[in-house]
Amino acid sequence: MPQAEPQTPRHSPPPLAPEGVQDPEAEKHAAALAEYLEQMSLEQAMAYKIAFKTLGHSYSIVRSQGFQKWLSKRA
Repeated sequence: MPQAEPQTPRHSPPPLAPEGVQDPEAEKHAAALAEYLEQMSLEQAMAYKIAFKTLGHSYSIVRSQGFQKWLSKRA
């Protein structure tokens, strides 16, 4: 019987902005952000959650170095 390939643990990142806060930059890049969040490793997702929780309203994933680097490689 063939062995199943190990599955990468799934993660559920927090929303792109705190509840009630509109982030026009995030809305502009919604499709790219969805793709970026989906491909994150478990470690990256944990770091994102910590930054989001710690920095709250002042955190913007669109301006994060990780997203900017990913976006430039994608283009």
